[in-house]
Amino acid sequence: MNNFTEFTTSAVKAIDVTESLGVQCILPIMTDLGHKGLLDSVLKSNLDYAMKAVEALPISKRTNALLDVSGQKTFVSIRTGFPELHYTVWSDSDGPKLLLTVTTKNTKLTTKDIDKSYFAGHCCRDELKSCMKQAHEIVASKEKKGGLSNVELKIMCGELRLTFITQSPSTTIEVRPEWRAKIKNYNLLDVPGVMNNMEKSGEMSPSMLACFHYFLKNYRKNVCTASSAHILLMSEGQKVELFFKDQSGWQDGTNDVVLPDNIVIFIGANNCPEMIHDRRHY
Repeated sequence: MNNFTEFTTSAVKAIDVTESLGVQCILPIMTDLGHKGLLDSVLKSNLDYAMKAVEALPISKRTNALLDVSGQKTFVSIRTGFPELHYTVWSDSDGPKLLLTVTTKNTKLTTKDIDKSYFAGHCCRDELKSCMKQAHEIVASKEKKGGLSNVELKIMCGELRLTFITQSPSTTIEVRPEWRAKIKNYNLLDVPGVMNNMEKSGEMSPSMLACFHYFLKNYRKNVCTASSAHILLMSEGQKVELFFKDQSGWQDGTNDVVLPDNIVIFIGANNCPEMIHDRRHY
C-alpha cells in the first residue's frame, strides 16, 4: 500500500506523503509513475538525483518540506507536513541541480538561520573562506540591529544553490565564491581534487583543463622549490587560485595568503596555455 496521496492534472503530479523525504517515499512514487508511463528519462534522472541529495540531509531537513522535480512533460511536487523548506530539482546542460529555499520564521535573517547542516556534503569553491563563512560575515555585520530584514540571500557555489528568504524581501544579496584552494604538499596531490570538484559541478571548461594540465606538467618543480607561491589560472573570464605553502606554513591554523610570487597561467594568442611570473597582487 502506498503511503502517499496523489492530486493529478495532465502535467502536474502533486503528492502528499506521510513520511520524511528520502528513498522510502520517493522510490514508490517513481515506481508508480513508471507504471503509468509518466517516468521519462529526464524525470527519472532528476528524481534519482533528488532522492540521493535529500537522503544525505539530516531528518530535520527532510520533514515539513516541499520537493518539486521537473521532467520533460511531467512536473512532480512532493509535500510532507507543513513545508518550511522548498527543494527544487531541474536539469541543465551540466546535469541535475538542487535548489533549496529556506523561509525564515523570523522577520530578520540571522547567522543562526544559516546553519551548517544546510551545507552537509558540500565541497566549497573557496577553501580559504567558505561560502557559509562569507554568508555569516554578511549577516553578522547587521547582527547588532537584529539581523537582515526584507532580504533574499542567495548562495551559489558549485553544485550548491541555497536561498534564505525573510518576509517581504526587497533586496537580493548574492554569495558567489571564486575557486580558491590550499595546496599543502610538494607533490601537488591536492590539485587533481580541485579539478575533480570543478568537473563534478560542470565548471571545468576545456581551456581551463588545458591550463591545469600545463601547470602540472611544466611547473611542478617551480612550486616545489619554493616555500610558498600563488598560482593563478585564467581562462574565458574564469579564474582559479591555488595557494601553495609547505606543510608548516598551514599549521598555524590561519589562511594568510601573503605570498612572495605569482605564477599566472592563461590561454595565449595561439590558443595554447602560457605562463608568466608576476609579483602584482590579484
